[in-house]
Amino acid sequence: MFRSSTRFTSVIAVLAAFALSSCAEIRQAQDSALFQMETTAKPSGPQVYPEDHEFVFLPYPTVYAKVDSSYWTDQLENGATPAAYFLVVWLTFTNVGNSPVTFDQYHVVATFGLITDDGVNYHFNGNLTGRLFESALNPRVPGKFRVVFDVPKGSYILIVGRDIYNSMSYRTDHYDETEVCRLRLQPRGGN
Repeated sequence: MFRSSTRFTSVIAVLAAFALSSCAEIRQAQDSALFQMETTAKPSGPQVYPEDHEFVFLPYPTVYAKVDSSYWTDQLENGATPAAYFLVVWLTFTNVGNSPVTFDQYHVVATFGLITDDGVNYHFNGNLTGRLFESALNPRVPGKFRVVFDVPKGSYILIVGRDIYNSMSYRTDHYDETEVCRLRLQPRGGN
């Protein structure tokens, strides 16, 4: 009996040693993989979605928004001309809730800005940007809205935020907590 107990203890010791060495190898492999991820997977900044990405228009959780189109022009239908070029962005808002949503005009208009890949910020032209739904946005009835920027032709990311005036300087490598979404614009009319 003593002999088989010793053999059993030896088998257990061998299995335990194997398990420990396997665990050590696994742990070492995990540590190596984590180190490799930490040294090679650098964050590239906030997520930038394509122009046609639909997003929730916070702070209104039942309102979804989407860019319908963006284009360059050197004159608006009212005859206004830009200092550089007008970049016009049309958006559609849809209330998916069961009751009308009334927008606070100042808060909503102040939620759009542009940033270039090298971090230059631009604000919309307040005199030419439309008024967002002077009356309520009824459920399941889409509403159109125009934002106008007077900027040099180039590549831009539209930043939708909750209060762009309190976050004047958006960065390409940092996500600001007031941001709702970033969209890479593809305006018609080319560069």
